[in-house]
Amino acid sequence: MPNSSFSLQAEWRRLLGGCLLIGILSVATALLSNSLRSSPLPLLPPYLTGPSFASIRPSRAEEIVRSHGGVLLDSRYHSRYREGHLPQALSLPPRDFDLLFPLVQPLLSPQVLLIVYGEGRGWPSERELAYLLWRRGIAAERILILEGGAHAWQREGKPLVHRKRERG
Repeated sequence: MPNSSFSLQAEWRRLLGGCLLIGILSVATALLSNSLRSSPLPLLPPYLTGPSFASIRPSRAEEIVRSHGGVLLDSRYHSRYREGHLPQALSLPPRDFDLLFPLVQPLLSPQVLLIVYGEGRGWPSERELAYLLWRRGIAAERILILEGGAHAWQREGKPLVHRKRERG
């Protein structure tokens, strides 16, 4: 009986090794095929390879907004914005950017800094929104990312605005 158990383990190892080899060859073939295309598909989303944006601490962001030198842009989903957002922040999630940017753009005068924030837990929405703003012609130097997002803002004891539910 021990021999059959050993041969079964060997068979599984051989099978898994074959699957691994097929997987590696498939990925290599896909990468090679992509590189030979006349216009290869990007391997990373463009917002990860675009310009770098400076970051700003919550206390400094608050000072800039109070002096009317900045506009806060919330990159989170609308539902998260309604649950609680930074005072005076405008909701501009990346997935709705093309629809909402024309409505928000008139509020973004060329003199103000744009302070973009998200959850602050490693989600890329703030970086994606910053990239979309840059692609629309806003200089990267005017776009700042709030360090730690909404969570850092709250950790520093700063308030969030909670929107009351509308009765329908």
